[in-house]
Amino acid sequence: MAVADGRPLAFSGCGRLQLKVGSFAVEHEIWVADIDVDALLGYDFLQRYNCTIDAGKGELTIRGIQHDNIEKNFDGCRVVIAKTVVIPQESEKMVAARIPGMAGVEVPAVVECNERFTERHGVMVAKILVDPSNELVPLRLMNPSNRPITLYEGTLVGECYSAEVIENNPSVGCRTLQGRNRVMVYRLLGLLS
Repeated sequence: MAVADGRPLAFSGCGRLQLKVGSFAVEHEIWVADIDVDALLGYDFLQRYNCTIDAGKGELTIRGIQHDNIEKNFDGCRVVIAKTVVIPQESEKMVAARIPGMAGVEVPAVVECNERFTERHGVMVAKILVDPSNELVPLRLMNPSNRPITLYEGTLVGECYSAEVIENNPSVGCRTLQGRNRVMVYRLLGLLS
């Protein structure tokens, strides 16, 4: 297996698994590798099943069947740093992040830290309730080390998971949200109306 520039990419293993997109299902060879995204469709797959991708519209066509809104199920979607930032030593900082492909998604979501991000950079990310339809979302980062840490634009910091409002109590300024198999209560800090 190789990356786009031809360099080899180490992989953990491979096997034949069922891949399902909408009504299309096929058994295909899947390679497992340590990458920053959930999955990549390789050129072999795209060619074999006559696929076209319209990234601007969020559409994938497989064998003539169009699958709209492929980004709308956003559980596990990437959260990246919006602009290069330096986090001073032994401090916390609020920074702006982006959730690519989420324009128009009006569902509350929770951002959780990516474990590999913390291992690589030594920076922690606080869980936060966000509106993924906004171009920028806030993140609270903490650098416990004794040196400043630079995070570059586009650095993967976490994943975004949908959160469902299951109880709304405006008298105390709280909403109870169900997300990723647990119930969480968030005080409204101007993040939700």
